[in-house]
This record gives sequence, structure tokens and C-alpha cells, in this order.
Amino acid sequence: MYTFKVYDLSATLHWELKYTSTSEPQFQTVFGSSHVWLWDFVSGSLLKDGDANLIDGGWSIVIEKADV
Repeated sequence: MYTFKVYDLSATLHWELKYTSTSEPQFQTVFGSSHVWLWDFVSGSLLKDGDANLIDGGWSIVIEKADV
């Protein structure tokens, strides 16, 4: 299991997602407003509600292996 943490330019955490490859959906919002999260393997982007522009304009994503 992994966590994806999404920050803005000021390093403020906006969302924390739990990723489990065997779950459906694979991404679940742990912190922040709930959205539908998908990974687009073609573009290599994290999609929020189908929007590929999440990481454009100053967002950063930190991926960490979660303690089980």
C-alpha cells in the first residue's frame, strides 16, 4: 500500500490518498475533499475527477510506501 500526498506551491497538503492495487477504487481519499482519483498510464498523470491538469500549475505529489 502507498500514500500519495498532493501539495501546492506553498507546501500545504491538500489531499492524501491511499493507494491499494487490489482495491476498487484503487485510490481512496484519506485527507482533503473527496474526489474520484485515477492514474492515467498513457500520460503518466494523476487524474482528479477526470482532469489531467492536477499537477500543472504548481502541484507536487509525494509518493510514500505506507506502514502496514
